[in-house]
Amino acid sequence: MKKVKIIAVLLLMSFSILAQEKELIIKDNSFMCGTTINGKAPAEYNDTSNMGNGVIPNSWSAMRCTVADMVDSKKIKTIGFYIDCGGYGTPCDDTADNQIIYMKLIDPNIGLSNGKLDMDVIKHPDEAGSGYTKVFEGTVTWTKPKAPYAGGPGITPSKIVLDTPFEYDNTKDLIIYYKNQNGDNLGGVMSCNGGSPSFLSYPTHLEAKVGNAGIDGTRKENTTKDWTFPFIYFGYEDSTPQNVSITMPTADTICGTEPYEISGTTVSPTDATLNWSTDGSGQLSNGGTLTPTYTPSATETGTITFTLTAEKGGKTATGTFSLTVKEKPVAKIIKKQ
Repeated sequence: MKKVKIIAVLLLMSFSILAQEKELIIKDNSFMCGTTINGKAPAEYNDTSNMGNGVIPNSWSAMRCTVADMVDSKKIKTIGFYIDCGGYGTPCDDTADNQIIYMKLIDPNIGLSNGKLDMDVIKHPDEAGSGYTKVFEGTVTWTKPKAPYAGGPGITPSKIVLDTPFEYDNTKDLIIYYKNQNGDNLGGVMSCNGGSPSFLSYPTHLEAKVGNAGIDGTRKENTTKDWTFPFIYFGYEDSTPQNVSITMPTADTICGTEPYEISGTTVSPTDATLNWSTDGSGQLSNGGTLTPTYTPSATETGTITFTLTAEKGGKTATGTFSLTVKEKPVAKIIKKQ
């Protein structure tokens, strides 16, 4: 009986180890409780620069993580941020309701202006065509550590488990948009976090790591409250590469050597890498797109085969298309005798 119990415990331990999320922390060597700069991203729960004129409790922030930051593809299941500690004792918590997190991918070459996020390009989630996925909506608990001023492993993040895990494919930068609609500060200046948590952030502005933080309703760049980029925790599991599939158009026939565009091809996923090849003697152009163009050589006739290879995440698929080239008919005028 004891052996059965021991085996069961070992199996449970093995399952726990296998199920444990992997971790990625975006931080630098200044990661130190009590000494690192404090920023307003991801959220500010009171406008401390204007407290004498009343609290403006709702806020937004946009943070950009580069391909280099994210290291490789992953399914993001948890995100976390680090609250500055204060004094000794036990940790204390403040909760914020109506917190919303969005994520999306963006080309690394766009969305920056003078080393800062260009929100006209990045966009806010409520703007048409913004392309965000809502990954969390609910209550967030911000925990202020009360441990001594020790950095590194002694600092633990306030973690947020996503409602919808987000697939990051390591081809583009990641935009995290945090929207605070708590509607009030966190218990006033005497609360655990003094009305608004102080988030550990990079000590200097870095062009590769940029964030905007502002008060909701005043989202123009000239009213941005803060440009700091917070240290970010990700809990994730390895992505499972998506199978690649191709649907090819039906065979076609042309007469003569005019350029021919191959159309009607579909590939899933749509961001797979494409490569066309042919056994023809003519010229193939736009071979990395869904609609390549083929120009037969001057004397080319017969059936030509085109092969499309699509690749994504180590998964590949191939498809073929046939084009028959016939001589262009020549009209002859015969004079009747």
